[in-house]
Amino acid sequence: MKLSDQGMYQCFASSQVDSVQASAQLLLGDSHPVLLDRFINHTVQPFSAVSLKCVANASPTPQIRWRLDGYPLLPDHRRLIGQYVTTNNDVISHVNISSVQPLDGGWVTCSATNRFGTISHTARLNVYGDPLVREMPERTAVEGDAIYITCSVGGYPIHQVTWTRGGQTLPADRHQTVFPNGTLLISPVQREQNGTSYRCTAYGDRQRTASGEVRLRVIVPPAIRAFMVGNYSEGERVHVLCFVQSGDTPLTLSWLRNGRPLSDPEVEVRATDRYSSSLFIERVAVRHAGNYTCRAENAARASTYTAQLRVNGQCGGKGRQQSWGVWGSSIK
Repeated sequence: MKLSDQGMYQCFASSQVDSVQASAQLLLGDSHPVLLDRFINHTVQPFSAVSLKCVANASPTPQIRWRLDGYPLLPDHRRLIGQYVTTNNDVISHVNISSVQPLDGGWVTCSATNRFGTISHTARLNVYGDPLVREMPERTAVEGDAIYITCSVGGYPIHQVTWTRGGQTLPADRHQTVFPNGTLLISPVQREQNGTSYRCTAYGDRQRTASGEVRLRVIVPPAIRAFMVGNYSEGERVHVLCFVQSGDTPLTLSWLRNGRPLSDPEVEVRATDRYSSSLFIERVAVRHAGNYTCRAENAARASTYTAQLRVNGQCGGKGRQQSWGVWGSSIK
């Protein structure tokens, strides 16, 4: 059985004197989006009408979004974007351009998303004309990750796209790659590149060129310093400090016990400052034992560090010495 099998089914039975019918709807369970239909590469003359279509299906019903060269594709007086859902739960989305211009050309992507994931399709829309680089908004990258930057250029044909940084042609070192389609790869992104502008130049027919710049913003993810640890007996006070030693602000700090948000009124959490959070237990008991996780999150990602609290209590009438066991991890 496959996703396309879901829908309304009818059966009919008849004889010489009578007939009956019945219907039933087949619904399949939650699923990752799939694309049932997608658009192909188009090469057209200016002022033509162009229609691009994507059809997706999933449960829950996916949302389809469109992008041009990696940037959101928005409707305007020439461009209509719409979608509707059929009785079979197919989502049909169109981009209709009434009078296409070289400015509309580029890599067009449709993405279908629900809570289980995203599936995308990309094809090229070429519109004959001189090269033209659209304004490119600031791109945000996470330190240590890779980022692909597309030169948002319209016009056709485009024979070459080059990149420079501070007047220097790229690639300047092993951290940059310029692909034949004009995409720039920076890997890994370094915090020193924050605020750097990259300039692309597109070359068309008759030595016509166009250039544009994109600014790179680099976000540093949080890194948590290892906790101070110690041994505890029942009735002692516990104080644990979670300190974020690096990472861009604003930061959101929170605590979990055994993977769940803290709900014990005897365990107090205090915000020391914008970089740290403290956990207090006035009188520790065996019931407080467990894995305590500090979670720090900013616009880049979340990082965690976990310490296991073991409490020295009475077992079978005898005390048993236990101590903290510590381990930490960052989630990317």
